[in-house]
Amino acid sequence: MPRYLLKCGCCGQQVEIYYAKDSLEINGVMASVENWREVLLPLLYPDQPSPQASRSEGRFSMKVMIRLSAREELKALPILLRHSPGMGLPDRTYVISAEAVRALREAGVRFKELASEVNPPSVEGAESGERI
Repeated sequence: MPRYLLKCGCCGQQVEIYYAKDSLEINGVMASVENWREVLLPLLYPDQPSPQASRSEGRFSMKVMIRLSAREELKALPILLRHSPGMGLPDRTYVISAEAVRALREAGVRFKELASEVNPPSVEGAESGERI
């Protein structure tokens, strides 16, 4: 599979991106191109309206990034498998639909909301090269 290797100019950190026609693997996290687009475009173009928010058919919905404890993840997995075409990231972090978030809350699953398309993470105040 072809790849891009992006290296930091001032330290040894790097990002490895393998790509195929319909999927990308970024630092070991495999997802469809459409899923990566949903996660990355709001970060790259924060002033643009989200393509998911503008679609009214319901196929796409707002995405939310959450983190679960190990215990809560056990309760959440059956719900996530049933409700969300989301993406699993390292450290029990998930990018899921707003509907899945609602289902988790209704089931009493506790989690930390890290970001959403309504409230994306900010890079303000971050030093150049600082991990955020």
